[in-house]
Amino acid sequence: MQQKNKLLALSSMIEGQEAERLRIAKDLHDSLGGLLSTVKAHFSTIRKDVPQLEQLSLSEKTNGLIDEACLEVRRISHNMMPHSLSISGLIGAVEDLGEHLNEEDYAVTVEIKSIPDTLEKTRSVMIYRLLQEIISNIRKHANAKNILIQLIGHNNTIHLLVEDDGNGFDFQEATNNGGLGLKSINSRVQFLDGTIAWDTHPGRGTSINLNIPMI
Repeated sequence: MQQKNKLLALSSMIEGQEAERLRIAKDLHDSLGGLLSTVKAHFSTIRKDVPQLEQLSLSEKTNGLIDEACLEVRRISHNMMPHSLSISGLIGAVEDLGEHLNEEDYAVTVEIKSIPDTLEKTRSVMIYRLLQEIISNIRKHANAKNILIQLIGHNNTIHLLVEDDGNGFDFQEATNNGGLGLKSINSRVQFLDGTIAWDTHPGRGTSINLNIPMI
C-alpha cells in the first residue's frame, strides 16, 4: 500500500511538472519566439532601407545577437518539452538528445537496447529528466569532448550509463558542498527505488551508472 501511494504521488507530481513545462515551452515558442522573429524581420527591413547601417559593425553584431536569441529560445523550449518524448517515447527522446549534443560539437555515442514500448510514461519521463540533468552537469562543468550514453533494459530493470572524458571531480568534496546537482540526481533515483554509482576523479572523467526498476 505504501509503495502504491508513493507511485501515485510520484505520478501526480510528474504530471503537474510536465504540464507546467509544456505551458512554459509553448509560451516561449509562441510568444517570445514570435516576438523575436518579428524583431528580426523589422531589423532586416531597416537595414535594407538605410544602406548606411550595412557599413556599421554594430549592425552586423546586432543581427547576430537576434539570431542567437532566436536559437536560444528554441533550445530552451525544446529542453523544457522535447516533442520526441511525447511522440517517440524514451528511446526517441534519448536519440534526439544525442543528435543535439553532436550538433554542439560533442562526440556522442548512444547505445539503446531492449527498452520496452510498454514502459510506464511516468518512469520514462523521470529517466529522461535524470539524463537531462546529468548532461546539463557535463555541459556546465566537465569540459568534455566525448560522451557515451547507454540505455539497456534487462531483467525488469533499466540500466543507464553516462560517461564523459571531461575534468572529473572529487566526489566526496562535491557531495559535502552540495554542488553539481548531485543531491537532486541522487534523490530522483532514490524516489524511483533505483541505485546510482558514481566513478569520478579529478582529471579522469566521470562515469555514472544507474539501475532503475521498470515497475
